[in-house]
Amino acid sequence: MNIRNLISYSGDSYLEDYFYKSGFAFLVIDMEEIEQKITLSIFSNYMFFNIPKSTSLPFRTCFLELIKLEDVLNTKNGIYVPSEDFGKFMKEKNKI
Repeated sequence: MNIRNLISYSGDSYLEDYFYKSGFAFLVIDMEEIEQKITLSIFSNYMFFNIPKSTSLPFRTCFLELIKLEDVLNTKNGIYVPSEDFGKFMKEKNKI
């Protein structure tokens, strides 16, 4: 199954675990709609998780979405950066 199909089935999935190891972010997702657990690995030298490690279902419910960062953020020295203007920053945040 390709990533676009996975995204279309991810509506009421549960984030079971996440971790960063050897340059990869790993997301373990229980996809109820297709009754499968999948592990996504994403290569990145820089990764930040702002997700509470919780067993409570409301914090684990998730869906997947692909976003082209160049459609949302500006680049500076080859790095995606948010706007310095607070109003524009909030609009960018809502797009992501």
